[in-house]
Amino acid sequence: AKRNIKNRISLDDVEFVLQKKAELVYPHIKALVKQNDQEGTQNAIRSIVDLIITRCQKGVFDEDPRIHRNFGFIEGNALIIDVGRLINDPERKKPEVYVKDLRKITARFKAWLLEKHPTLVPILDQEIERISHEEI
Repeated sequence: AKRNIKNRISLDDVEFVLQKKAELVYPHIKALVKQNDQEGTQNAIRSIVDLIITRCQKGVFDEDPRIHRNFGFIEGNALIIDVGRLINDPERKKPEVYVKDLRKITARFKAWLLEKHPTLVPILDQEIERISHEEI
């Protein structure tokens, strides 16, 4: 049973972290589509692609790069919400490696888009091609 006991703690005496709650990718995309926010949807997809590439260019490999559960959005910006499987891997900095990674990592996301929001697939394809042509 709840006791409704309240304790006051001086925040000067304890260590703590404040964090914002991210919205998972699929619900975020669904909400943008429902709002008919085409620009927001395109920006969200671009943000996911750019996040993956930025991570790779820093020489970081994600052993569990599942967009549907490990990526999210805060204030319209994509971020990795589960960093527990990130490891240093300088090999990822090579364009031929990270473009291949990008295609592999976004494959499940693309399949979800094909099923739920097929009109968005060309946007994802365009973003992947943009990276491919810029880097290789």
